[in-house]
Amino acid sequence: MQIIKAAIAILAVAPAVLAQSSTSTKTPVATPTVAPTTGVKTKTFSGQGTCTNPLIRKEFRELNPTERQSFIDAVKCLRDPKRSPSVIKTNKSPTMYDDLVFLHGQFADVTHRSAQFLPWHRQMLALMEYWLRAQCGYQGALPYWDWTIDSQAPERSELFSAQWFGGNGKQASNWCVTDGQFADTLTTFVVESGKHCIHRKWSGGSSFGKQFPSLASAPFVQNLLDTSKDSYNTFRENLEFGPHNRVHATMGGDMGYTNISPNDVLFFLHHNNVDRTWARWQTANPTLAATYNGPSNPASEAMDAKATDMMPFGGLYPDIPVNKVFSTTSGDILCYKFSNSVAPNSVAFNNKAALSARNARRAAPANVTATLAAAQAITPNPSDRDDKLRLRSTVPLTDAWLQQMKFTPKQVAKIRADEEYAEKFVAAVNAAGYVSQNALTFTEAADDVRPRTAEESALHARLLSILARNVNAFIKGDKSTPAVTDASFVALNKLWTKA
Repeated sequence: MQIIKAAIAILAVAPAVLAQSSTSTKTPVATPTVAPTTGVKTKTFSGQGTCTNPLIRKEFRELNPTERQSFIDAVKCLRDPKRSPSVIKTNKSPTMYDDLVFLHGQFADVTHRSAQFLPWHRQMLALMEYWLRAQCGYQGALPYWDWTIDSQAPERSELFSAQWFGGNGKQASNWCVTDGQFADTLTTFVVESGKHCIHRKWSGGSSFGKQFPSLASAPFVQNLLDTSKDSYNTFRENLEFGPHNRVHATMGGDMGYTNISPNDVLFFLHHNNVDRTWARWQTANPTLAATYNGPSNPASEAMDAKATDMMPFGGLYPDIPVNKVFSTTSGDILCYKFSNSVAPNSVAFNNKAALSARNARRAAPANVTATLAAAQAITPNPSDRDDKLRLRSTVPLTDAWLQQMKFTPKQVAKIRADEEYAEKFVAAVNAAGYVSQNALTFTEAADDVRPRTAEESALHARLLSILARNVNAFIKGDKSTPAVTDASFVALNKLWTKA
């Protein structure tokens, strides 16, 4: 098995919020043996050079059971101090996986709430993917978790099953995850004096109990893509402050703390979907794809970020300028594209428009709600699991979590305004009578999915874009009802039927 020969620099002391254990009763960690080297240039880091045969990153459920297990085995290899000892010499990190946790924590204050959020994480994920393959023999690409599929009842996702990543943490076990294939994982970096395990605390251990509050749906994400066309920074803020934050905050536990969130391997699947969303935005906006703006300092309102700004990787990878990662196929360890995700098997796609009207789902049934207040009244709350047809509202991020994340008052004001708008958007979608493919009537069997083709994916995005334009006009008062009656939408909507 090939051993990583990367350029390693001495890293700074870990942030004070991180604590390490020297008294664990588990297997002692091995002494790091990978010696640092110098003078390694970006293009020779992996020896892969130009990207000619990109990997295809797939939604986790697109992988067959053998491929899923291969990925999990490779992650376990990267967390094994004997097979993958740390390449950092100064921070007592026992494994290469812990090196990535440390890296994320070390630079958290410059790579979140700032312009570097998307490009820095893109490169970090590429490093993780490269290590899985080069160090641990993994043959596939880093999978992603398309949380829109599970958005209406995330706890039912196959990813949270005992067969794969396990579910919520147990309160009696200090919110440690006690099922799934990482139940016995010993983590190195923890918050304060917490137990050294992977923690999950859905919605902060609130009254939602065993339920994971709802996440961003496909209609909402498509609307985000469509309404963030003026600049990179607008898109970055809308994605980071909205759907991205919601996954971290509502999953809770380690994922709720920026400095240690990579302890949970679902961090990488989540951020891979965030990266996929950026790639979708770049494809849809080719004139903006290689643009970059926003604050370089998250505590400042100065829009001074430049594409030539250097991104720090603490010696695990050479520091590189932002403009080196605008493309997922720019070369070296960036050599991948994304699949078209998955759809529930209960939704059949027929690319022939001549479908039976008897089977087609209609855009505007007779019970269209004509006022926004009435629309919000019929929208189920985040913990509802009885309504099978409508999308759910979402839980506002707590003031405590936003403070912990160091959001400025201006950023908090934007987040609150966006949350209010999101509630209106979801309510208007429900009021239009549109039944999303994320609705529970289609997704209750969360493991029963099929890959989408490029054609289906493009047509579905077009359908949702038309829907978003209509409901936004309704929210603004430009339409008397949110019903979508134009011929294009009705014809597109007939392409999907309940199987």
